[in-house]
Amino acid sequence: MNLIQKLEQLWQKPLCYWPLLLAIAAATPLTFAPYYHFWLMPLLFGALIRLTELRPQHAVKSAYLFGLIGYAAQFYWIHTALHTVSGLPNLYAVPLTFLLPAFLALYPAAAFWLLKKFNLPRAWRIGVVLPLLWTLAEFARERLLTGFAWGALGYSQITDHSPLAGFAPLGGIHLVTLATACIGAWLVLLVDNSGRLKQRAAALGGIVLLAAVGFAAKHTDFTRPDGSTATVALAQGNIPQTLKWAPEQFAPTVERYYAQVAGSRADIVILPETAIPLMRQDLPQGLLAQFAWQAKENGSALAVGISQYTSDGRDYENAVINLSHYNEEKPDQIPYYAKNHLVPFGEYKPLPWLTEPLYQMMNMPLADFKRGGSAQAPFQMANQKVAFNIC
Repeated sequence: MNLIQKLEQLWQKPLCYWPLLLAIAAATPLTFAPYYHFWLMPLLFGALIRLTELRPQHAVKSAYLFGLIGYAAQFYWIHTALHTVSGLPNLYAVPLTFLLPAFLALYPAAAFWLLKKFNLPRAWRIGVVLPLLWTLAEFARERLLTGFAWGALGYSQITDHSPLAGFAPLGGIHLVTLATACIGAWLVLLVDNSGRLKQRAAALGGIVLLAAVGFAAKHTDFTRPDGSTATVALAQGNIPQTLKWAPEQFAPTVERYYAQVAGSRADIVILPETAIPLMRQDLPQGLLAQFAWQAKENGSALAVGISQYTSDGRDYENAVINLSHYNEEKPDQIPYYAKNHLVPFGEYKPLPWLTEPLYQMMNMPLADFKRGGSAQAPFQMANQKVAFNIC
C-alpha cells in the first residue's frame, strides 16, 4: 500500500473527510484577486472530485457543502454591505449573508447529482462528463434570476501567469471554467488511476495539451489596432458609502466631480457608478448642461454614472449617461446604458415576500433596480465606441 492509498484510507473516515472538505472549500478565495494563486484552483477542484469518490454516497451533499463554504468565504462582503454600510443588525445580517451562498451551492450539487445518472467508465465520467456538467451549472448560475457568476472556476485563471487565461478570447469565461475543471479532473486521473498507464498518460497528455493551447492563445493577437488613439480619465470622488446618499452631501459631491471634470483634458472622461447621488430627472435644472459644457470646453467626451427613473416613472435603473452631445433643449433625450446584470440584495430584492421586511430595517436606498435589457448599443465618445460594464 503506497502513501496515497494510506492517506485516502484516513480521508474516508468522517472525522477527517468533512474537515478536509471544509478546508479545501474555505481555501478557494486564495485563487482569486488579490492573491492570484491560480494554480491552486485545479488542485482544490481535483481534491473535491477525489473526496466524492471516496464517499460516493455523500457526493451530492459534499458538493453542496463545498459550494456553501466556498461561496460564503468568497462573498463575505455581503455581510459588510448589510451590516456595516446599511446598518442591519447581525441577528439578520449573518443569516442573510449565508442565504445567497446557500442558494448558489445548489448548482455544484446539481452537477454531481446529474453525474450519478451517467453509467460510463470512470475516465469518461470524471474526465469528460463532470467538467461539462460543472461548466453548464456555472452557466446556469450566471443566468437564473439575473444570475450571480462570481466565484466561477474560470475567474481564478484571469491573471498574468495562468496559461488557461488564453481561452478567454476564444470562448469567454465559461471556456476558461471548462479548461480549469478539466485540469482538475485530469489531475485526479493522473494521480489515482489504479496503475492504468494508458489512462495516466492520456490524462498527462491532456493537461499538457490544454496548457499549451491556452499559452499559445494567450500570446496571439485576436484584434488589430485601427490607428486611432484616445486618452481616458477615470474620475473617483472617494465619497464614503455611509455619507454618499445623505442630502447634505449632494452639493459637495457634485462640486468634487465638477472640479475633476474641469481639471481633465482627456479625450474621454468617465465618472463612476451612481457618481451623482440623485435621480437624473430630479437634478437641479441646468446641472447636466453645466457638466456637458465644461467637458466640451476641455475637448472631452463625458459619461456620468447616475440613477434614473424608467420611462414609465414607476421604477428606476442603474445607468450611465453620455453627455458628449448633450442638447439642453432636449434634456430627456440623453443616450444611456442601464445595467442589466443586477446583483442580488444590493441591486434587486430576491424573494421580496421574504426579504422586504428586512429592507425596511436598513439604510439601503435604490435596492431594487430594474434591468436595462441586453440589446443596448455602445456610446460614440470622441473617436471611439465605448461599451459600458457597470460593476
